[in-house]
Amino acid sequence: VAFFELPKEAMRTRIAVFPFRLYEIQSDKDRFQRLLDQNINDYLVQTKKFTMLDRTFIEEVASEQKTILDGKTPAIEMAKIGNEISADFILVGSVEDFSIEEKVKKILSSDQEIRKTVANIYLSYRLLDVATKQINNSNTLELQISIKDSPKKADIKAISQVSTILGEEILFSIYPVLIEKISNFCFLSNEN
Repeated sequence: VAFFELPKEAMRTRIAVFPFRLYEIQSDKDRFQRLLDQNINDYLVQTKKFTMLDRTFIEEVASEQKTILDGKTPAIEMAKIGNEISADFILVGSVEDFSIEEKVKKILSSDQEIRKTVANIYLSYRLLDVATKQINNSNTLELQISIKDSPKKADIKAISQVSTILGEEILFSIYPVLIEKISNFCFLSNEN
């Protein structure tokens, strides 16, 4: 009988990122969705604190599993399929608004115009405990991000920044930073 032992990485807290719901998006919605999903997954994977479960490429995984189940691979491969793991938490959310605008500031003394591209994003998310349906963490991010590169890359920069903020919030909600020791602490008072 073939037996497959789960890798130790699978014992970490398991999270699945579900595609965010997109509403008022001033860009290609499909591209925006792909970039957002990938950037959030990238951040959380790179923390090495979580086992990230894919919920985007389900058809591709099912196709590979079918190949294994057809008996074209060694029995140990079939044993792997029976060890599919589920999520401890799922990340869901929505992007209510994403827009890119060009702001023009005129300098009165020289009649010179300074143009600046700004991306505005309004995003909300929830980290749900699958077993209890409890909301573990929730927040709404409303950001205005200054874009120094080409306006064509505004969505990439905005999504990258939002993903970092969101990833840090999730990381610190599950693994809070603990202060182990404070040394040479001096309290200063304004009282005379």
